Amino acid sequence: MRAADGATYAMDHRFLEVVAPERLVIRHLQPGHDFTLTITLGVAGAGTLLGWSLLFDDPSEAARVRAFVAPANEQNLDRLAAHLAKQVPPPL
Repeated sequence: MRAADGATYAMDHRFLEVVAPERLVIRHLQPGHDFTLTITLGVAGAGTLLGWSLLFDDPSEAARVRAFVAPANEQNLDRLAAHLAKQVPPPL
């Protein structure tokens, strides 16, 4: 992964479950910072409801990074929403 400041970080991710299109479970492996990410997608009116859950192996690590992770994930999801808003919907 490359950060905005150019720093690079080694990442090891494993897909544990893929139930297209409504569920992804991804294992993030980084010693001391291991977690499982579960992403769910559902219909919400004319849009999509996205669920995003992080379960850290070590609760103290979750507490340590909570102040950073929550706003960082919001920024990522805001960028995704902005990107999707620019997409042309497929014809019916």
